[in-house]
Amino acid sequence: MKRFVYVLLACVLVACTFTSCDLGLGGEIIEDESLIIGKWRSDTEYWRYDSNGYGATWDTADDVTEEEAQRFRWELSFTDSSLTHIHIIEITGGESVPKVYTLTTLTETQLAYKDDFGNSYSFTKVN
Repeated sequence: MKRFVYVLLACVLVACTFTSCDLGLGGEIIEDESLIIGKWRSDTEYWRYDSNGYGATWDTADDVTEEEAQRFRWELSFTDSSLTHIHIIEITGGESVPKVYTLTTLTETQLAYKDDFGNSYSFTKVN
């Protein structure tokens, strides 16, 4: 019985030692800013990143079309893996509201980032 306990303990120790801990924070990031250009979708939410550093976001669940989308400027930094959205609020006379995210995935088809509150966002390229 003692030998069984030692073997079991050794197995648990080996399992804990060689287990990878994936917190869902990391993905593949290809350091090519042109990959973000285009339209991205997550369920009913869309984000369009234009090559001029501007873009638009809309949610079809709120009955908002691309023509009615909220405009924003975007900045991407591979140095600190940050993606900044600077929302342009037209109702208040062009006030800007910045939101900074940590980029976790950027490939030809996948975009993911998280905010400082632990919320993660994941998108698939649609064009």
